[in-house]
Amino acid sequence: MKKSISFILAVLCVFSMFGCDGLFRKSDPVKPHLIEYSEREENPVREITSRPVSAFQTIASDSLENQLNELFYIVYGGNRPEFSAAVKSEVKTVYDNAIDILNRYIKNDFTDYEKVHAIHDYLTSQVTYDEEYYLRYVAGEEIDGNSSVFLLSGPLIDKSAVCDGFVKAFRFLCAIESIDTQEIRGHYVYNGAAINHVWAKVNIDGKWFNIDPTMDSITFYPDKGDPINVIHHGYFLLSDDTLLGFKNHVPSDDGFPANTDYDFYSDETLFTDPDVSMQVNSAEELIAVFKRVKQSKRKVGQVEVRLNFTGSESSFSDEIKAAYDTVKNKDFSYIPNRSDYTPFVAYPRNVFVFLIYK
Repeated sequence: MKKSISFILAVLCVFSMFGCDGLFRKSDPVKPHLIEYSEREENPVREITSRPVSAFQTIASDSLENQLNELFYIVYGGNRPEFSAAVKSEVKTVYDNAIDILNRYIKNDFTDYEKVHAIHDYLTSQVTYDEEYYLRYVAGEEIDGNSSVFLLSGPLIDKSAVCDGFVKAFRFLCAIESIDTQEIRGHYVYNGAAINHVWAKVNIDGKWFNIDPTMDSITFYPDKGDPINVIHHGYFLLSDDTLLGFKNHVPSDDGFPANTDYDFYSDETLFTDPDVSMQVNSAEELIAVFKRVKQSKRKVGQVEVRLNFTGSESSFSDEIKAAYDTVKNKDFSYIPNRSDYTPFVAYPRNVFVFLIYK
């Protein structure tokens, strides 16, 4: 049940804020890649409506957890649920909300990749990680495993979850779309400590990929500042070698082999500028991205890119400093070789989220 707390611990004392907070507008965060309301399907088609009906085997006295688990396996097994009077109302609400989400954000002609992308970005942008619950866990308190944050009802009704809830919701939404997934349990490692964690694997066009929707929505806590939410794709459709090579995800069971990374960043553009790729191929291109942010006049405060070139050091410190130096009156600056200070977070495959303005 791990998400942003490792980052919180890492950055509580390492971020400093620059600039005058009261003089400028608050910048927009990185936006999810989701269709606008005006782009939604007027007549959405969900394949599940044509599946065989399967009745619940549950009885009214069964727990909500058991009934939600049965709902998942009915859908995952290729059937459509039939709700009897014995089924708790929250179970049907979970199913109805899931259908509403898919109808709103997935178009009828979407490929499986586009569906997975939309489901990922919906969860990372609309579901909040329950950090208070996690803090109680790391403090050694006894945790109620039946809490909604672990269940489908957390993310799909309350919009709050820990990693278990995030992954269950991701797999459930994929199952409605007939996209195969697998749960991967293991540990998230930070600073030598191994924390229980769960992520997923998803099958797209016959290939398996790792995906961690929990860790793709993190929270920065700048020193004496408000929390900053960051949505990104650092753990989106990775191979086993890439994920495990980053040395913070340790699976208890590897599951189906994921042999390739999905080339996400070369296919996507910055939401602020459709002419600028999220894959940066040189130091000059990185400087150009920062200049675009500067030209936004604080409308854009953070940017997510993949650095697809060889830097002067493994950390790209010279190139990143040169990019930050092009922006005046920024709220975040970069000072190389200062271990207690960094205005960005790095992810596998040289993916970075850079914070520039508040």
